Amino acid sequence: MDSLSLVLGILAALIHLLAYVIYNVQAKKKSSDPSAVSWCIWASMAVLNAFTYKDMSHSWVVSLQFFAGAIASSLTALILVSRQGLNGYSKQDLRILCLGALVVILWQVFSAATWANMLVLTAIIIGFRPTIDRVKAGKEKPQAWTVWTIAFSITLLNVVITYQSWEKYIMPCFCIVSHAAIAWFSRQSRVARIQ
Repeated sequence: MDSLSLVLGILAALIHLLAYVIYNVQAKKKSSDPSAVSWCIWASMAVLNAFTYKDMSHSWVVSLQFFAGAIASSLTALILVSRQGLNGYSKQDLRILCLGALVVILWQVFSAATWANMLVLTAIIIGFRPTIDRVKAGKEKPQAWTVWTIAFSITLLNVVITYQSWEKYIMPCFCIVSHAAIAWFSRQSRVARIQ
C-alpha cells in the first residue's frame, strides 16, 4: 500500500466526518431542515456502498471515506428519526429500500460487487428527491455539502493514483457532482430568498 494513498484515504474520511458534524449542528440549530426519509435511504445505501465498493476496489484505504460515511449517515438518520419520526415515506421510498435488498442478493448470490455498487448508486440518486425538494424551499445550507464535495474529490484523487479500471471512478464522480450541485443550488436558493 502506498503511503500517499493511506494519507488521502484518512484525510478524505476525516473531512467527510467533519461535514457530518457541520450538517448535524445546522440541523440541531434548525438552520437547515433535512429530510429523515432521505437520510434513512442514504444510510442504508451508504452501508451497502461501503461494502460493495470495498469488494469492487479491493482496497479498504480507498473505501475508508465510504465506511466513515456509512457510520455517520446512520447516526444522522437516527438523530433525524428521533426528532422527526418516519413521516413522509412514499411508495418510491419503499421501492428504494427494496432495491437495497436486491443489491444484497445480487452481491451475495452472484458475487457481483460492481453491479451491486451500480444498483446502490441508482438508489442513492433516487434518494436525493426529498433533499432536492428541501433545497428548492430554501431549507438546506451549502457548507456541509461543500465539505462533502471536497472529501469525495480527495477520494477520486486516491482512485486515480491507485486504479485503472473505469467502474471505480463512477461512485466518487457521482458524489462530487451531486454534492456540489446541492451546495450550489442551496446557496442559490438562499440568495434568491434574501433578494
